Amino acid sequence: MKNNLTLLSAANRYCVFNSETLDIFSLNEFTFSVIRSYLNSENKPEVCRQYNISIPDLDRILSLLKYKTGMSSSGDCIFTTYKNISRITVHVSNDCNLRCKYCYAEGGNYHKERQLMTTTTANQLVEYCCNSFNKIDNIVFFGGEPFLNIDIMTQICEAFKENFNKGYINYLPRFGAITNGTIRTNKALSLIRKHFSFLTVSIDGPKEINDTNRIFKNGKGSFELIDSFLKEVKILKNVDLFIEATFTNHHLSNGYNRKAIFDYLTSTYGAKVSVVDELSMESNVMNNTANEISTDSAWFRSILEAIVNNRKLSKCEILHEIFAIDSNGGIFPCHINVGDGMEAVSSIWESAVKVRKILQETTDYNLKNNSTCKDCWAESLYGGCARSTFYDKNLQRYNNFPNNQKCELFRNIAAKTILKICELKSDPKKWQKLLDDLKKPNPYT
Repeated sequence: MKNNLTLLSAANRYCVFNSETLDIFSLNEFTFSVIRSYLNSENKPEVCRQYNISIPDLDRILSLLKYKTGMSSSGDCIFTTYKNISRITVHVSNDCNLRCKYCYAEGGNYHKERQLMTTTTANQLVEYCCNSFNKIDNIVFFGGEPFLNIDIMTQICEAFKENFNKGYINYLPRFGAITNGTIRTNKALSLIRKHFSFLTVSIDGPKEINDTNRIFKNGKGSFELIDSFLKEVKILKNVDLFIEATFTNHHLSNGYNRKAIFDYLTSTYGAKVSVVDELSMESNVMNNTANEISTDSAWFRSILEAIVNNRKLSKCEILHEIFAIDSNGGIFPCHINVGDGMEAVSSIWESAVKVRKILQETTDYNLKNNSTCKDCWAESLYGGCARSTFYDKNLQRYNNFPNNQKCELFRNIAAKTILKICELKSDPKKWQKLLDDLKKPNPYT
């Protein structure tokens, strides 16, 4: 039976992590040994005789640690009714006007024919959504570059509003887009003012950094256009503005760390900023973090925030709460699956019953209900992208079990992070500084 206590030790430091409550306890070596012996044997009389303590003393220690056995971290699977959706990412454009050097989507076409979503497909998309769901929280227009297809975005927004005004649906999604910010036309700005609630704009930092990677087909940089677009949009009161910078080795070689980019973009544009690693850097960053824990790393901050705020982390609920629709109407678990070789699991030209049937008859997308995660002491600290952990690139499909190599790497990071937290908590000044830093904007999300 799984219990909620994990013992961690290094360099004469002894900690217990409670995976249910996210509490961390620092112990002396003797108490640590007592708890370890008990968890290994669950024989109270024998452990108490071995360490010359009373059973009430052992019970008191277990109570202080909030010990619980028979844990099931994810609970029994309850299949989704597929009626309330958190986010639908709609690829209205399978093309892009930029040719960013690190683009995983081959210049926005995802290794497919360059095309835009048609009026017919857009009409079917709205009909599919209105007939299939009780509520959709957010619709995110994506590409390629979505503003290459402004008319279709406008059509979709207005069709939803018409259905809402006529009483055919009792909700209105929040509309927004992820854009490269280079299409600053009156039509684009009108769409944003009239229909959008949020907008994410990609820019990688100052001109000399951005214009190395984010370039047009002719090699010209995009900074000036993006800068102008951001200054125009940030004054709109109806739009929550987000900026996403892709962090690359080019930043490092030019003396820019993540914080420098975060600070520059935040102070320049006054928007919420996230600095994300280029796909090719992700595994290196994780490996480096596992080798040496730094309080400045994204992994350390994520785990620390979860523990301090007593907030368990989880993977995104692909197909259950989010999914993507490509320019032809194909339905994919994640927007990154569009064009990575995976076949669509369904389409808007079919009934939503098909997706419900997939979720009910297979375990492929029931990612919370697998024995590997249930038995993992660090599960509640490992959130984020489900695709990075459960998707098999070779088979081009999802598995109902995570990538063991990544899980081992993360458990190593989590253990070292918890021990580091124990060390810092022993110094009130260092611990308070860490808590104060948590109140500052997070450059990694």
